[in-house]
Amino acid sequence: EGELCKYKRFQNEVNTNEVRYCPEPRCAAAIRYDFRRSKGTSSCSECGLSICTVCFSVAHEGTCSSQLSVIETALLLREGYRKCGCGALVERVEGCTAVVCVCKQKLCY
Repeated sequence: EGELCKYKRFQNEVNTNEVRYCPEPRCAAAIRYDFRRSKGTSSCSECGLSICTVCFSVAHEGTCSSQLSVIETALLLREGYRKCGCGALVERVEGCTAVVCVCKQKLCY
């Protein structure tokens, strides 16, 4: 694959909200999915690894270790955090009132 093709593919990946990367370090393939609708597991098309579409780590049983409890979430919201449409909590520390979530969705504080 030529360098220009690689660059264009990478540019498309960066400019979308629906790309995450395979958590397998030897693979790290881009995986497209709709984070607002996807709850469960998916598979990497390159290496076949089963992936949790909530926390985007290797698929697992039960709740995600990165998910906060209802009480923890309520406390953070009371402290000024905002909840993005993807479910992630976002904090504005300083600067502009426009912030970008980890899913690349833009929020205004």
